[in-house]
Amino acid sequence: MNDIKAQDLINQLVNEYSQDMAAKNQQIALLKIENNQLRKKVKNNEQGTRVHR
Repeated sequence: MNDIKAQDLINQLVNEYSQDMAAKNQQIALLKIENNQLRKKVKNNEQGTRVHR
């Protein structure tokens, strides 16, 4: 009986860890997208300032 409870606990912890990692990976992906958008914005701003000089 104790083995089953221990396995259930392990399974629950693994599931929670997996969900946490999935959420972190999603957050990383969103930050990468935002970073790329900001890089493009900076690049466009730099090109715009070159034209005005």
